[in-house]
Amino acid sequence: MTWSAPITFADNTPLYAAQMNTYLRDNLMETMVAKATTEGAWFMTDGPNRVVERIPTVGRLSTSGDTTSSTSYADLDNSSGPSITVDTGSQALVIMSLHCKNDGGGGAASGSLMSVQIDGASTIAATDNYMVEVGAQAATYEWGLSNLFFARDLTSGTNIFTAKYRVTGGIMTVGNATLIVVPF
Repeated sequence: MTWSAPITFADNTPLYAAQMNTYLRDNLMETMVAKATTEGAWFMTDGPNRVVERIPTVGRLSTSGDTTSSTSYADLDNSSGPSITVDTGSQALVIMSLHCKNDGGGGAASGSLMSVQIDGASTIAATDNYMVEVGAQAATYEWGLSNLFFARDLTSGTNIFTAKYRVTGGIMTVGNATLIVVPF
């Protein structure tokens, strides 16, 4: 349903039930208050005179040392994600956080990266264009970094955001990873 521009009422003109239903009841049902079903939700427009509820979602992966030595984006050796399912419009803000270390086996080029793959209504592969990177590091140090990006050109609907990992050398050991999606 969409909001309807009200008619202009005039004195001594009958007001019919259909008019009240369209211009009062139905229009009130298109307000944020009427559409609010979830605490903490955001409201966006998805067309002229149309408001939709969007729910920011967070996913966390706490591992006790899961690893990867893959040089292309993939799941960790023994786990995947975090993965979260979100109803989006054509855009979303994606926030990623990675806490990890790398054994340094690749020398100065032993970086650890986390990106996001999007499936569902959209199909977007994990890429270095949207990633958080912990650069070359000594094996004894653990690093935590965050990054965010604005995902555009999504297909509106249910989209699944899944963290994927890769290294530029060495073996990455992940301690924690967090994925937050704020849909628009």
